Amino acid sequence: MKEPETRVRRTRYLVGLAFTPVILLAACSDSATPRLGEIRASGFATVSGEPDIAVLSLGVVATRSTVSEARDAAASALSAVVSAVRGADVEEDDVRTSSFSIQPRYQYLGAEARFMGHEVSNILTVAVRDIAAAGTVVDRAIAAGGASTRVQHVGFRAADTASLEREARRLAVQDATEKADFYAAELGLGRGAILSVSDQVGVPYPVAEGVGLQRRMVAESAGASTEFFAGDFEVSAQVEVVFAIE
Repeated sequence: MKEPETRVRRTRYLVGLAFTPVILLAACSDSATPRLGEIRASGFATVSGEPDIAVLSLGVVATRSTVSEARDAAASALSAVVSAVRGADVEEDDVRTSSFSIQPRYQYLGAEARFMGHEVSNILTVAVRDIAAAGTVVDRAIAAGGASTRVQHVGFRAADTASLEREARRLAVQDATEKADFYAAELGLGRGAILSVSDQVGVPYPVAEGVGLQRRMVAESAGASTEFFAGDFEVSAQVEVVFAIE
């Protein structure tokens, strides 16, 4: 699998320097070397790459007067949707159920609640490993399921983010080290060994919200198909590094 293209964007923030000008003596040994102080520095970095998977949340909703009628209608529509999705070269393992619900529906008119029927919702998560085909998958699903089809959101991610996470961590540590060196030099101190490191890594991805039947109807009237634009996604890392003072 092609490794996502990596572009690095470093973001610098003002980071507080915690300097403890006191002698911290070891409690367990009289011969232990005292710590005269420490430098705390935070580092931050982001790396960006191109996603290679579209993640679709789509399915069907059916409302009928009885539970069994609603269930049967939803099952029939979902079967058509699944067949259409798999017919668009989506692997069986890339289609899974994400939610299923049965609930009564009411229309509220002031204080009066009018029973409208029973609603059955069955939503799938579909991974499309060819992003360019994501629009076609949605179009086929809507055509197969008709007015019962719901497309809740479309997201994008990379199959492998490990290399991006490593690069983000490396750059964040480098950022923290450079800051610690700067502070130590300005204060006439020497930066010693690393005493501790803590980090956080985040992998957000862009999401296109609210894709549904209305969009499909507009596309059909214009003779066009649904298109999605994935853009880039970012992996960020933030570290706090504590250095001894020499």
